[in-house]
Amino acid sequence: MANYLQSNFSYGEVAPDLQGFVNDQAFARGVLIAENMLNMVNGGLGSRTGTYFAGTTAANAAGILIPFVFNSGESLTLEFTPGRIRFYENNGQLQIAYNLSAATWATGTVTLTVTAASHCFLVGDTITVAGMTPSAYNGTYTVTGVGTQTIQYALVSNPGAESVLGTVQGAYQLTSTPWSTTALLPTSWAQSQDVLYIASAAGSVPIYQLSRLSAVNWTLAQWKPSMGPFQAFNISATTMTASGGGLTITASANTFASTDVGRLIAVIDTSQSYNGSVGAWIWCTIATYVSATQVTTTQWYKTVGGVDTAVTWAGTATTYWGLGAWSTTTGYPTCVTLHQQRVVAAGESSNPQMLRGGMTGLYNSMSPFDPDGTVNPDNSYSFQVASGRADGIKWIRAGKQLVFGTTYAEYVANSSGPAIAPTDINVAQQTNYGAPSYSSPTAGALQPVLYDYRLMLPNHSATALFEWSFQFFVEGFRGTRMDYVSNHILLPGITRMEFQYSPVPRLWCLRQDGQLVCATEVASVEAQQSSTQRWGFTRCIMGGAYSGGNAVVLSMCVIPTNGYDQLWLMVKRTINGSTAITVEYLTDPFVPQANTGAATDYANAYFVDCGQQYSGAPTTTFTGLSYLNGATVTALGDGVVYPNLLVSGGSVTLPTAVSKASIGLSYTAKMKTLNLPQQEVQGRLLYVSRIMAFLLNSEGGQVVTGPDTVPLADASSGNNGTLPFTGYTRVPLSQGYKRNQSIAIQQTQPLPLNVLNLQLDYNAGAS
Repeated sequence: MANYLQSNFSYGEVAPDLQGFVNDQAFARGVLIAENMLNMVNGGLGSRTGTYFAGTTAANAAGILIPFVFNSGESLTLEFTPGRIRFYENNGQLQIAYNLSAATWATGTVTLTVTAASHCFLVGDTITVAGMTPSAYNGTYTVTGVGTQTIQYALVSNPGAESVLGTVQGAYQLTSTPWSTTALLPTSWAQSQDVLYIASAAGSVPIYQLSRLSAVNWTLAQWKPSMGPFQAFNISATTMTASGGGLTITASANTFASTDVGRLIAVIDTSQSYNGSVGAWIWCTIATYVSATQVTTTQWYKTVGGVDTAVTWAGTATTYWGLGAWSTTTGYPTCVTLHQQRVVAAGESSNPQMLRGGMTGLYNSMSPFDPDGTVNPDNSYSFQVASGRADGIKWIRAGKQLVFGTTYAEYVANSSGPAIAPTDINVAQQTNYGAPSYSSPTAGALQPVLYDYRLMLPNHSATALFEWSFQFFVEGFRGTRMDYVSNHILLPGITRMEFQYSPVPRLWCLRQDGQLVCATEVASVEAQQSSTQRWGFTRCIMGGAYSGGNAVVLSMCVIPTNGYDQLWLMVKRTINGSTAITVEYLTDPFVPQANTGAATDYANAYFVDCGQQYSGAPTTTFTGLSYLNGATVTALGDGVVYPNLLVSGGSVTLPTAVSKASIGLSYTAKMKTLNLPQQEVQGRLLYVSRIMAFLLNSEGGQVVTGPDTVPLADASSGNNGTLPFTGYTRVPLSQGYKRNQSIAIQQTQPLPLNVLNLQLDYNAGAS
């Protein structure tokens, strides 16, 4: 009898093509399958916690999630769907309540009138009416009609004349946003205090500013920086003149297009001066299109130090003029960031290699010079990347230096002075991994993420990851492959990445097929001593199903909270024959109470997806599950598992009253080891008679032996939800002789399973 001990699983899931490299350390540190399990920081594998339901998306539409961090204790998840923005705060969907001034009933329809000047609800939204008398008005309904101040819903019977007015409540949202289709949804964003700058890879939507004024008062407006940016200024004989008090602008040759409304024009006005100059640059915004040679404006401005002053143009003909770089005619930037107190935009649809930074500290000005033409260090800058090929900028990231990626390469922009300036900017190519060509409108463009001094960077096919940082020995930036032993795990390619700093540093990647990949930075001694592999990769598949396959994650983001960082997900499933798209978040790690012997240890465990948790007086019926109507769910009630419960009428019923329950969709956490790595047993028939697994704070679990399963007996020995099991569990096996003796362990119940090591007793037979 021989034995083999695998002391940790720090490499996570390793590639199938490494199964022949038995002398590689990946064999001793990795597994063949790690699904719905996460690497523990010191090398173990533990089942992930479940996701908590926060809301359904607006109109049940696919969209994108974006983080918004207002302050150290207040973070939100923003849900962008075509035409709408909704908000999630404090683990739930942000609600707004309107006081009512009237309520009437006619032919099966109730019409409510709010006291506010307007409301935010649309047809199809869910509302709750409360506080009304007669009480027949009260309840939860679907909006069937709206006006500026009115909301309608169906009610068969006449509730009677209202005598006490109450409130109507629903999800707070912004409507009629410029991202009217899925293809136009935002793909790049940057936040400055309570303002979010948002760009779209489509290039046909301007950059917008989303501003938080209060909890349920947000505004959305197009970002319209003054005095810039401009295309190359005119060098032809074409002139600009003005009439009608300077408000009708005429060009001497065809210059304008009907799509130029909103575009800037700058001219030198000889009647103006600045610092003693003869003439000064002034600018305006095109208000109406008249013809190819004529447009109108409503006002001219002169900008000094980012301050706009209204002026009047005398209208003298001049060849010194320029047109704005951003418009419906030319397109808009596709990516945005903030760097050195400037708004930086790049990837314009008509000029994809252009990088532009606004004025220092003046986020609403792109003035390239003073009115006399003097260029100052704090003026805006523009830089055209000269790569020798069509190489559009796809992403920009601000850290200690400004870095950006194009279709074929990665660049660093810096300066010889303390900050980039219009006359002091240097851009140098560093590597040529190339920006991914694939991006999903519902996931967001695939932007690299910053972790400490390192940039987590995908390659052009989005199937490999690199830690990208400055290397002194090459005096430049280069990447170190993160997933070299897990080169299969990102296939068929990823569409978004997010980083979770706490409780454990983890890089989350969303695959094109809707699975999640989690890369955990492992702190074990062996991992830290390795110069090439310090990340363990595992996969997560959400509970439930979509169209006969796995549930599909559409988008994700990470927000900080007062506790751990939270991973938020938008998930698409088929429930009761219909598509349902929900927003949910991964719950905090399960930490049992130490040595209390209390039944609350496992009663508090949360290992279901798209679920909810109850705590209160003992009951058998649990409501609030209408979003899962027709679905089969699992419950953990006071530490006891209740499987195969059907949700009907928004509720489920347990056979026994419980005071704490977690109810949601089940999922399976599983791991499968590689074959034994010893050289002398390769290709030989092996008989494994027993395994011993060291478990930490676990309950339940099984060893899978072909079609059969064997319980991890010591972790299922009648704890009755009181104490977590920690220690060795011994499981005898009778699989017979096999050439491949991979061991599979799984958890199908809503309970924790944490495996720290695994030992096999085996006999080797003939080859």
